[in-house]
Amino acid sequence: MFLFLAVASGLLWQGIIPIKATDVVPVHLSVVIVFILSGVFLWMCNRSGLYTRLCAIAAIINISLVLCGKITIANSGGRYDVSPVSHEIATLQQQGLPVAYADGHYQATFQFNGRLHYPLVLLDGKPSSIHHFAIQYPHGWIGGDLQDFTSDILNYPEVKQFPYKGRILILVPNSAVVDHPRWILEGHIE
Repeated sequence: MFLFLAVASGLLWQGIIPIKATDVVPVHLSVVIVFILSGVFLWMCNRSGLYTRLCAIAAIINISLVLCGKITIANSGGRYDVSPVSHEIATLQQQGLPVAYADGHYQATFQFNGRLHYPLVLLDGKPSSIHHFAIQYPHGWIGGDLQDFTSDILNYPEVKQFPYKGRILILVPNSAVVDHPRWILEGHIE
């Protein structure tokens, strides 16, 4: 019973039973699969003792929660996908370039997803700290939210943009900050 529960949950979570509309099995078919599995569990309940019935009910709840989580993630439309920026940071670190995060409230968002070998340098968000890091590491990069910089920073050819939670995250080469310190909004990052 527990093996079946583990296999079914694992198949759902790992995408063997896909949940995204662009996958081989659409969302509505995944829901049908969960209901079929639930029916099998309920059938098993009628043929067994109390322990097996409780296990079947736990299995139904577990698979339903996994399915709800997958559907929620699939329907987020990539709003919470940090993969692109995480992998870009990992690429920069593999090239030996230091990467900092402008706002000191960073919660290691990119660490796991990007398989970063080194933590990001955390800056306190003050324009002077950002400028100092840019001067100290001229070949490094600074990550942050676009709203913390002026829109002119997007004119710099090497700036990379990534959509995230309805905002834009950017990676800025330190040379852009050194050449144009006015692009950091005074007092906006804090």
